[in-house]
Amino acid sequence: MKLTLLSAVLAVAATTLPASAGPVADQLRELGSNVSTPAARPNTVPKVAAPETSPAHEPATVQPDDAPTLPEPAQNACLIALQKIADAEPVSSPDAEDSACVIDNPVQIAGTLGPTPITFTGHPVLTCDVALRLARFSKDTLQPLAEHHVGASLTAVFTGPGFTCRRRNNAATGKLSEHAFGKGIDITAFSFEEKDRLNVRSSADMKTNRAAFFSALRTAACGHFTTVLGPGTNAAHATHLHLDTGRMEPGKENPYRICQ
Repeated sequence: MKLTLLSAVLAVAATTLPASAGPVADQLRELGSNVSTPAARPNTVPKVAAPETSPAHEPATVQPDDAPTLPEPAQNACLIALQKIADAEPVSSPDAEDSACVIDNPVQIAGTLGPTPITFTGHPVLTCDVALRLARFSKDTLQPLAEHHVGASLTAVFTGPGFTCRRRNNAATGKLSEHAFGKGIDITAFSFEEKDRLNVRSSADMKTNRAAFFSALRTAACGHFTTVLGPGTNAAHATHLHLDTGRMEPGKENPYRICQ
């Protein structure tokens, strides 16, 4: 910029000199023509590459599949309460032929804990809520009733598998049973500490103390479950007790019950 200006100044100066200064003017013109014009500077500033970040300082990225899946708060609370009084573990949902057969929050329960444990022979798979009800019913109701009426501790409750994808009363058509949702449990017999077994049947065919035990537990079951079916209900329940929570809805304090 400065050299270009100098050349222009010399040229102007040569033209403004008087005629008598001919040699001087010629020298100024020659000087102006010899001034070289500098190359134009680029308008862009070269970019400086950012320093590479060391992998050791890069934040760790957790993939979605790496994130642990935690139970819902209510489900977790149920499992904690259940495992305090029972031998039970969460399990995967069993496979079913019918996609409508679905069990939420399934657990497998082997029996109750404590000084006088009770074994559930079928190791049934149930929803956590129903498993907790079964454990409390057995521990808090069946055991005291057995000791009171039979005079012996209850050691085992013979149960079915719990979750079973089938229709009510094993019919070919009709509504699905509560077993298809893990909300139903069947009981076929009870065993006491003397290895004495009481099969479920009409109480009219039982000894007095065992009939009293069976009648009392059947009545008490309605406080824990919404459906209690057994001998006398129909032919399908002549040799077992069926307990379920089919009409138990969240927020419903007094669900409709069937106790037969």
